[in-house]
Amino acid sequence: MTNKEKLKKIMSDPILWIETFVKIVNKAGKLVPFKLNPQQKYIMRNKGKFNICLKSRQLGIMF
Repeated sequence: MTNKEKLKKIMSDPILWIETFVKIVNKAGKLVPFKLNPQQKYIMRNKGKFNICLKSRQLGIMF
């Protein structure tokens, strides 16, 4: 698989893109990869054009 094919695969899948390119700072102050939990993956797979999501702060849900 060429680099172009790999990039095309990553760009076509939002979950794979997030887990490949997004990094966050953990409680220890280290930069770590963002790993989606099962609830976040569910929301990413099932979101529509218009979504209303009531949640508290720092639950870790991305849109």
